[in-house]
Formats: sequence, structure tokens, C-alpha cells
Amino acid sequence: MKIEVLKEELMDVLEAVGTTVAQKSTLPVLQAVLLEAEDGKLTIYGIDGTASARGTVYVEQEKAGVTCINYVLFKDVVKSLPNNNITIETDEHSCKFSCNNATFELVTYNPQDFPKPFGQTTQTSLQVNQQEFKATVSKVLPFVAPVEGTMPALTGVNFEIEDGRMTLVGCDGYRIAVTTIKGICEDEIKTSFVLPAKYVKEIARLCSADEDELQICIPSSGNTVSFELPNVVINIQRIAGNYPNWKKIIPAEFGATVRVNKDDLYGALERASLVFDDARERKTVLNIKNNQILITAQSDTSKVEESISAKADAEFRVGFNTRYLIDVLKQIESENIALKFVKADPISPVYVKDDNFAAFVLPIKLKEEQKTTAA
Repeated sequence: MKIEVLKEELMDVLEAVGTTVAQKSTLPVLQAVLLEAEDGKLTIYGIDGTASARGTVYVEQEKAGVTCINYVLFKDVVKSLPNNNITIETDEHSCKFSCNNATFELVTYNPQDFPKPFGQTTQTSLQVNQQEFKATVSKVLPFVAPVEGTMPALTGVNFEIEDGRMTLVGCDGYRIAVTTIKGICEDEIKTSFVLPAKYVKEIARLCSADEDELQICIPSSGNTVSFELPNVVINIQRIAGNYPNWKKIIPAEFGATVRVNKDDLYGALERASLVFDDARERKTVLNIKNNQILITAQSDTSKVEESISAKADAEFRVGFNTRYLIDVLKQIESENIALKFVKADPISPVYVKDDNFAAFVLPIKLKEEQKTTAA
């Protein structure tokens, strides 16, 4: 192989493909990328067992060929070179990079040892605006479980396609977030799947701010979903197992409603969070009475109280993880919001809905309520 390629274009594709390269593996080839030069294009492949990627960049080609090289070394070398054309030349055992007066030579692996990237057959194809997909994903990612537990599905984003809409759901066992993209397919299409959040996040990162479309390809059989951007295709294997039936968890009716200015509540909760050193102890109590919300938070060393105006149809106290409520309010665009409680008591979940976002958050039991229950 002997090609010449612009550094900036190579780096963009390389970083996109790197999303699917294994960070740690007992097999060195899984920490590598496959390079294939043919017909004036350099195609770069990556795979980590859960996802695979294919990126393409146009090159000046003198000689076709294929090689396999450690991804991190490859990326670091390209990143270090001047912003100019890079000449890449390979033989059976090495790959040479030249740019201006700098030259690197790296050992390569046998391309035949590189795993075959998985793909898919017959598929349903959806067209989604990249900017809209990026914004939608950002609304649910904070609500996905950060580490794998008893339910692997909770570490992923749930996609539901129905009635021409694509609904994205994030759930970590304590809260649920839901948002929707409308008018992306025919109403007859109905399917659902759960994809690892880390890959969904990377795809959203790769989406541009212009009006280009992201193509989502869903197979009629198999467990791989593909996301196609102009120069990169990323295939992601679904997470096995059932996702919680969030539609049944969120009730159709509520027993109490509190209306409040979003910024007033957000600011008070942010100030309340300052008293906590340990995220696990971030409990804020909302005392709803006389058309006010008294917000109280206390740690071993600090205490804060603040009241804000509200309109409520009931009086009660309830406690929540402070950060959970803050995460919800960050996604709300409306100036005034309605906090809907399942019932007016200290163990009531809260539901908040905006134009294209909804969240359901479980409460934290207050100490006095725990004592009452124990008695």
C-alpha cells in the first residue's frame, strides 16, 4: 500500500472509528484497526465485540493494499504530525508514515487475523436529522444507569419506533426520562431495541450541526442496528433482555399538582446541593404548604433552607435526591412547570413534562416516615 491523505480528514475518520476499538484485550489485534486502500479510498475498520465501524476517506493512491495496526499508536502518530498531507506506505511487517521532515515506522499485524466486522441483511431504514438526533439523545443520557447491574438493559438507551415516531427512553431504576422525534418513518413501522449508551453517545457526538441526515438501518432479523453518517458507518449489537415497561410505571392520573417557576426551583436545588460532600447523601426535602415550597437540605456540617413561591392543590412533604431533580430541570425549556405527584404524601414519585420531554422520579423516604413504617 502507498497512499497520500490529508491529515485533518484522516484524523476525523480515525477518531470516529476508534469508538469501536477495544480499549483492553488479551488479543492485540482487537486493539487495532484494519486499513484497506483501494479505488482511491482508504477504508478503516474497527471492532470490539459489541460494535464495529467503517470509515472512509478519499486519498491519492499509488498502490492498493491492506494492513492492520495498533489504533492508539496510529492515532497518536497522525495527531503529532504537521497539518499537511501524510504519506502512508506499508510492507509485509511495517507501516511508514511521512509528513514534511518527520517519519514514523510502526510494526503491523497480519490483516487476516482481524475479526470480520459484523453487518446485517434486510432492513428498515429511517432518516433522522443529525442535529435533532443529537439534541434528543442528550436529553436521555443522564438518566441511563452508569454501571451494569442486575439488568443490563438499564445501561442502554431504549428505542421505540411506532406511529411514525422514534421514542428514546433512559432509566436507571430510580427515574425515567422519555423524549421523541416525530415524522421519521411510515406509521406502519413498529419495532424496539436497546443499545449500549456509550455508543449512542458517540454517534450523537459525531452528528454535525447542519441539516444532514443520519440513516438508521434496522434488520428484519439479527441483532445489529447500523447508524450511517456521510463518511462513517457504526454497527451496534443490541442489549439482550427486556426493558422495563415504562408506560405502565408512569400513571395516567395524579393526586397532587404543584406549579412553580422552573428557574426558581432549579436555583434553590443547586444551592441546596452545595451542602453535600457525598453524592449518595444528597437528599432535599420539599415542604409544600401555603402556596410555597420550603426547600431544606442538611449534612453533617451544613444546612440550607430556602422558600420559593408555588401554586399547589395539596400540602405535604416529600424528599428527593437533589441531583435527580436538577438533571430533570436541565432538560426542561418551559419557564413554568407542573410537578405532578402520584399522591400527596412523603413517598410519592413526581412526574414532570415539557413539550418533548418527560421524566418520572422516585422519592427518598424521610427519616420520620421510616420510623413510622418500622413501628
